[in-house]
Amino acid sequence: MQLSQLEYSKSCSEQIIFASCKFTGNIQEFLPVYYPNLKKLFFINCCIIDTCQFQLFKNLEELEIENVFIAKQVVNEAGEENCEKLSTQITIKSLSNIVYGEILNQLPIPPSNLKVLCAFVNFAQEFKNQIYQTDIRFMINISSIGSIPKCTLIDNESVLCFEWIYQFLFAVSQNEYTKSYPPIELKISKFKDATNLTIIELKEIAETNKLQITRTLIIGESQQILLVKLSNIKAREIVIYINQSKRTQINGFDDKSINKCPGQL
Repeated sequence: MQLSQLEYSKSCSEQIIFASCKFTGNIQEFLPVYYPNLKKLFFINCCIIDTCQFQLFKNLEELEIENVFIAKQVVNEAGEENCEKLSTQITIKSLSNIVYGEILNQLPIPPSNLKVLCAFVNFAQEFKNQIYQTDIRFMINISSIGSIPKCTLIDNESVLCFEWIYQFLFAVSQNEYTKSYPPIELKISKFKDATNLTIIELKEIAETNKLQITRTLIIGESQQILLVKLSNIKAREIVIYINQSKRTQINGFDDKSINKCPGQL
């Protein structure tokens, strides 16, 4: 009787939080079966083995991923299994796999049931190798992430640049329905193109990368907020929050200070 009640409870659950868990193999295939009505899913301080394949949660509406890293399972000389980190944050490819539960192979991406995405993610893991220039699958992956209506991404590790921002927005623009969505929010602590530059110089660098900075806001000496869009293309925009004084958190910016400056952003 107790087991039946537990199974019933799982089938009715709409929210679940995985904290300090390790996901291996294909165990995730069974999660949509156990939790068919799941709407909100949270991963906090978890490890995902690189061979793990997620399955689609058909009713999922909100996904939050915080401090999740990708690892490879290795066996030492004593026969003990250990996890070897491959990335300190989840990659774009892995995030796309969790959201869509399958390998996407063409553009445009159909709209996802997911309405809200907030995730710590590592851009440099794949962008630094410039695979986006030759790998159509990677372009599909980044397009799929930017196609979530409310999308917030946090990257404390990568040193981002306008070149990567352009590739990201261009990929998202391939899904035409996204141009009506609110701007993507990108919260970072390192930005190569924003070091010791004036706003005019920053706009010039953006323009050389086929981007346009439409609004700016400077908070103190270490915080900048940029609203960026593709030049000459009506597409989804992105708000870049740059906080060089500390590692950015999900709510690492003072919204009150932003609201005190109407008309700038």
